[in-house]
Amino acid sequence: MAEQRGRVRAVLVGSVDASLRALLEDVLEIEFVNAEHRPDLVFAIVGLRDAFRVLAAAQEAARQRAPIVAILPIADERLSRRALLAGARFCWPLDGSLHSLRAALARVIPTLNQ
Repeated sequence: MAEQRGRVRAVLVGSVDASLRALLEDVLEIEFVNAEHRPDLVFAIVGLRDAFRVLAAAQEAARQRAPIVAILPIADERLSRRALLAGARFCWPLDGSLHSLRAALARVIPTLNQ
C-alpha cells in the first residue's frame, strides 16, 4: 500500500496539461505511474464534453481498488453529480483551493504527505 512506498502512486486519465501534472506531483508529492502498476489513486480529468468516456476509463484504471478523484474544469453541480454516480470518491474543480484538495485526499488516503 502507499505507506510502504512513501509516495502515493496515481494514474491520470483524460486530457491533462503539463502544468496540472506538475502541480499534483510537486504540491501533493504524487508519483504518476501507468495503470498496470496498480495505482493507489486515479485522477479523472473530466471535461464538459467527455465526462462519460473519461470516467469509464478511470473505472478501468482503478480496477475496483483505487479511489477515483474527478478533477472538473468548473464547479458544476450537474457534472459533479455525474462524476459521483460514475464512481468518483469526490470532485475537485480546477478553481478550488489546494487546501481543500489536500484535505479531501487525506480522507481517502491517510498516508498522503506524511
